Amino acid sequence: MHRYELDDWAWELIRPLLPPVRTPGRSWRDHRQVINGVFWILFSGAPWRDLPERYGPWQTAHKRLVRWRADGTWDRVLARLRLKADRAGLLDYSRWLVDSTSVRSTRAAAGAPKKDTRPVRAAGPRDRPLPRRHRHQAAPGDRGERPADRLRPDKREPQRVPDVRHAGRHHAATDAAAPPAA
Repeated sequence: MHRYELDDWAWELIRPLLPPVRTPGRSWRDHRQVINGVFWILFSGAPWRDLPERYGPWQTAHKRLVRWRADGTWDRVLARLRLKADRAGLLDYSRWLVDSTSVRSTRAAAGAPKKDTRPVRAAGPRDRPLPRRHRHQAAPGDRGERPADRLRPDKREPQRVPDVRHAGRHHAATDAAAPPAA
């Protein structure tokens, strides 16, 4: 027997409290093997993927733990074991305590307001959200036309038509700035 595994007498205490092994479809892996794997993970503190192969796949142990937690199997086992131990006189209720040094809390956890420790500064340009980028300001990998945009008329960019109304005329300001023709 390996470390963190159930003894035969402990297994006989909880075996009748577990759900029956499923028979329709694929049969379940042995409950004792899976429970030993769950205990190995919980007591060692190792990640699920480090479960030794002798306990089966880690996914099976994890799914069984979660399934039995959800359907109340673990609560029933614990309640029945506590009742048996109490009837046998193995529980000493005068020794039950909670070690408050392992429970760390802050003043805010008790409802006290949190202190604002950030320095106070005047509002500046960084306090405003940044404006959205225009199409020509897109990120380097996002520039240009997307292939799907060509197919959607609402996504097409308008065609630029040159302004031909004033093609032959010059402005007075540009005429004054130009050097006289010789």
